Amino acid sequence: YVTGRATLEVPTLRMLSLDAEEIGRRAEAVAREACAVVPSLAWRLQAGVSRPGGGSSPAGEIPTTLLAIEDPSGDAGRLEVRLRQGDPPVVARVSDGKLLLDLRTVLPEQDATLARRVAAILDPSR
Repeated sequence: YVTGRATLEVPTLRMLSLDAEEIGRRAEAVAREACAVVPSLAWRLQAGVSRPGGGSSPAGEIPTTLLAIEDPSGDAGRLEVRLRQGDPPVVARVSDGKLLLDLRTVLPEQDATLARRVAAILDPSR
C-alpha cells in the first residue's frame, strides 16, 4: 500500500489505501441512508476483494467490504442496469443473485449521491 502525502492528494491512491473496515463503515452508512427512503431495503455487508485495473494492476486483490443488496423480485441484474443507466451512472457487479457495491471505487463525498441512487432504483413509486 502507498502511504504519505500522496494518499491524501491523489484520489486513486487514497482509494487504494483504504482498509476494509473503513469501506465497511461507509457502506453501512450508505445502506442506512437508502433505508430511510426504502425501509424494506434488504442489504448486508460481506467480505470481498477489490481488483484495481479490472485485475490487471500489480496490486492484485485488495480486501474490501461490499454492500450486498437483494432485489425483491430476485433480479439483481435489473438493479445493475438501472444503476448503470441512471444519472449519475453507477457501476456495480452482480454475484449470487445480489447487487454488489464496492465503496473503494466511490469518493467519500459521493456517498450520499450513491445512497439516493440506490433508493431510487428500489423505490416502487419511481
